[in-house]
Amino acid sequence: MVDPDGRDIYYNTDGDRIGSSANGEEKYIVTNSSDLEMLKGRKKQYTELSSFSETPFQLPSDATLKEAKSVMERTESKNNKGSKEEVSLVHNNGSVIVWQPGEPAVFGQKLVTAPLPENPWKKEEVEASIHSHPSIVLYGLERGDEVFFDKQYPRDAYFANEPSSLDKKYLSGYKYNIIVGKFTNPKYPKEQQVTMNYYEENKHVYFNGVIDNRIAGYCIFNSDFSNCISLDKKAFNKILK
Repeated sequence: MVDPDGRDIYYNTDGDRIGSSANGEEKYIVTNSSDLEMLKGRKKQYTELSSFSETPFQLPSDATLKEAKSVMERTESKNNKGSKEEVSLVHNNGSVIVWQPGEPAVFGQKLVTAPLPENPWKKEEVEASIHSHPSIVLYGLERGDEVFFDKQYPRDAYFANEPSSLDKKYLSGYKYNIIVGKFTNPKYPKEQQVTMNYYEENKHVYFNGVIDNRIAGYCIFNSDFSNCISLDKKAFNKILK
């Protein structure tokens, strides 16, 4: 929400409101450690942007954040189940174009991405492109429960914090580019983000489910994908409410 008193609002990456300015109407994410410490001592004081040692990350409008949540909901719906890309564009005035999803992801095959919307707007008129990376984990099984390939890492697992070369080629230039889905969990190395739960018996390897340590949420990139803020669903919803 926009502050009814007309103030910039500062949040941490957990979605907690940690400060505000005396004027403005934007939302910012503060990540710099010294700035976070500075705000702890100013809970009852206004803090202007000029006070920060590192400029906080400015979030897009509420219209864009709401549409990002809609893209997440469409991706997680029964009709999608995290298997297909969903895509939207949000105009600077808050108008939204929702486009058809891509084809379902298939194990061992190249992902068929969602087609770009037929955009009637100039690129500078678009505040944000929003699309999802499939959250599904794909794996190959033999006889229903026996894994016949690499036991440690499924071949097809997607990450919202990893824009593809096509993302960068076709989406750069919008003010924001948001990818929703599941992103890298910093608590685990790459090879442990998604692993197979299995057991071996009589020289056979039997599948017993997937251990998915990725974090469901939103990766908000700037225009050229050079900077990103990742927010899990809980933090994102706290900021949006």
